[in-house]
Amino acid sequence: MTICICRVEPASGLIDAPDLVPAHREAAGYQALLEAALAAVRTPSVTVDSWGDSPERVTVCERLGLTTAKDVPGWQFTLHT
Repeated sequence: MTICICRVEPASGLIDAPDLVPAHREAAGYQALLEAALAAVRTPSVTVDSWGDSPERVTVCERLGLTTAKDVPGWQFTLHT
């Protein structure tokens, strides 16, 4: 069963859109996904592009030594039909 998705570009250090399916969105799963992605990176610096992360996910990133370089709130909106 696939429970997560993430694009990793090892040569550039990019980790793009790490996420878990809703039934498995917990801190331990997110940490395991990020640890696996970080292990694949072959550069001294890493960039993680992610959107709409909860404070719990941000805490996981901080535990792994990642810091927020840019935060752009408010990109989400509801379409009314």
